[in-house]
Amino acid sequence: MTAGPPQEAGIPLTFSTDVWTGDASLIPPPDRIDHREEATVVSPEGSYLLEVGHDEAADRRIMLSITARPIGENEEMPTLLPAETAGRVQFLLEISRQQGGAADPPDRQILATIIGRPVTYSSGVILPDKAREPGASGERTVTVGLTVVLTAERASGDLVTVKMELSGADYVDERRTRLEPLRHEDVRTVTSGATFEVSVTVPPGSPEAAPGFRPVAYRINVTPILG
Repeated sequence: MTAGPPQEAGIPLTFSTDVWTGDASLIPPPDRIDHREEATVVSPEGSYLLEVGHDEAADRRIMLSITARPIGENEEMPTLLPAETAGRVQFLLEISRQQGGAADPPDRQILATIIGRPVTYSSGVILPDKAREPGASGERTVTVGLTVVLTAERASGDLVTVKMELSGADYVDERRTRLEPLRHEDVRTVTSGATFEVSVTVPPGSPEAAPGFRPVAYRINVTPILG
């Protein structure tokens, strides 16, 4: 929503909306987005009803009510976010996994979001938990794999600050009975288009010499692209 200079009749407002179905954290291609633009003038203390979306088959609508009112003499102005915090950002993500000298094929993904909103990718699989207590009711499961949460926390010019949160678990023995958790956080400030790398080992620390022990090494490359 963009507000123009106040007029005698009220405040000119221009609305631009994007609507799509599916995951709200992933911005789909333009051909899957319902883009609308609308303009009006809202008088002081007046309101305007904006139709964001309309499902004709179900006869359902998404409506927003916008109200304009003067700010009181002792009322503080709302804090305005810098323009770049509303910008779009794409992450080129590459995950490499190696265990026991064997490397899996790299997992490459493209994730899209906006500044300040996290986006998540998970390669985890849900398996039955073999370590659950005997006689326990219900089926207990565990998630094995890696989950990556990326957040472009702020941007300034071509620089972007990215927070990476890693979580998950992996088997670190040949018999696949020893499941070790993974937790890691990292914050980097890089130039848009530049790649940074984060490496983690499960379990962390020095490798153990026990027979059949096979630590897992992850290497994550991230390239944030603004705009």
